[in-house]
Amino acid sequence: MQDDAQLIYWFMVAHFMTPKHLNHLRGEIKSYFAYIHGIEDRRYMAMGVRVPVNEVKRTQYRKILEILDLAAEYNGRISAKWEDYYTSEQEYAENIHQYLNFSNPHDRRDLKEQLRSFCNEKNNNSPSGYIGIFYNEKGPILNRNVARARMYGTEMILAKALVNDKVQKEEILEYYRSLKMLKKNVFKKCKCENIGQEKKRRSYQQQKNRIELVDILKYSEILNDLMSQLISWCYLRERDRMYFQIGFYYVALSAEASKIPEDSKLRILKGKGDSSGTEINITDNAVLYQMAAVYTYELPVYCLDEEGNAIVSKSAPRNTLTANGVRAFCQEYCREEWANKDTSIYENGLELFESPQDERDIIELRNYIDHFKYYARRDRSILELYSKVFERFFKHDVKLKKSVTVILSNILARYFVIPKLSINYREEEEGEEKHKITEIDITELKTDVTIHKYEKKEADNQTKIYKKTLDYYNEKFLNRLKKVLTYNQG
Repeated sequence: MQDDAQLIYWFMVAHFMTPKHLNHLRGEIKSYFAYIHGIEDRRYMAMGVRVPVNEVKRTQYRKILEILDLAAEYNGRISAKWEDYYTSEQEYAENIHQYLNFSNPHDRRDLKEQLRSFCNEKNNNSPSGYIGIFYNEKGPILNRNVARARMYGTEMILAKALVNDKVQKEEILEYYRSLKMLKKNVFKKCKCENIGQEKKRRSYQQQKNRIELVDILKYSEILNDLMSQLISWCYLRERDRMYFQIGFYYVALSAEASKIPEDSKLRILKGKGDSSGTEINITDNAVLYQMAAVYTYELPVYCLDEEGNAIVSKSAPRNTLTANGVRAFCQEYCREEWANKDTSIYENGLELFESPQDERDIIELRNYIDHFKYYARRDRSILELYSKVFERFFKHDVKLKKSVTVILSNILARYFVIPKLSINYREEEEGEEKHKITEIDITELKTDVTIHKYEKKEADNQTKIYKKTLDYYNEKFLNRLKKVLTYNQG
């Protein structure tokens, strides 16, 4: 860590990732190593030659993988002490009150006292003899599902979306009745002997997940998976835009009828660079490097001093944001044109990539997604964001545009939810102009099923195997999920 400051950044990133996404990242790097080793082995077997490898890059990724492996040891772990996550019992009670209806509007006591009284009510069907779940004789019982939802940003969205759908006392009492009944036959034998018992066990598990707030964690994971896909699309769009601009200028510079002078700054950049004395010597196609540097975190954007020598831009050196790179390109590299309010060098050909009129809205949408404003503002639903991406992000690629609804469905399918989506269009007036708005709507959410096999002896003493299917979720879970996906407080 002391030898490479970049590793600290990776450690910080891993610290804020969910365990699932951190494991995916580790798997991607391991797949990279497997791929390059496989390529080398196949080349040697087919041609009998070995190509020099970039050991610096391999060593860098090995160190990164070690850092990620270290972070994975504790990532997402929750302690058993409620004091690690709440400053007081009152704060704990207020947090649980977002999901559990235990308060009485006519009771003037604090929420912590009401929650303690609620959990200490006697219940003959409960193993402890009390309602319990969130409190015992020692004090609050930390709910790890809520703690994880708080860690990864979705708590306020879920609390607001489900404010009218809290766990009720009657549901807890029914849960304990189901538990007592199943203990007598199913749990004692450790198996379900028929589909009737399996239905009761499945219903009990659904009740348990709701009451112990496992469902809250599942909604949180779904939202984070949907958000991670939106962020991936933001990167994908910027990558495609960079390739388009590089390709556009490559054709413009290489064409025989090119009107770009041989000594133009779009072709040649020379100078000392920065204070370290690193020489800049780009003898042709300089604008291609500049376009790549605008979008590449590790590359600096160059500008020209008063004498026309290339230097590293102060506003967009290495390891800077794309917005700074665009600003440095337009205002510093193209300062003569910028003084005349001419941004054509940067914008040349972009009308073939996307509509210039939508540029401001697309940038605002990209920033809303990449800066995690969805979690902070909560003024747009996750479904609205997918609708906007479908409508505007991929006008340059119809295949990518069509994949938006497919990937949305696939992410939900990973959680055994099968959505039926519809795409609706409407017109919205803005001043004297009318805009066509695209909306992705959830027509219906269905649950996937699980298959169960049972043996049954027939009249001739032969054993016959029956297959039955059961819904993975009940309707209440799906209705609450729809509320979460469509929630915005705007």
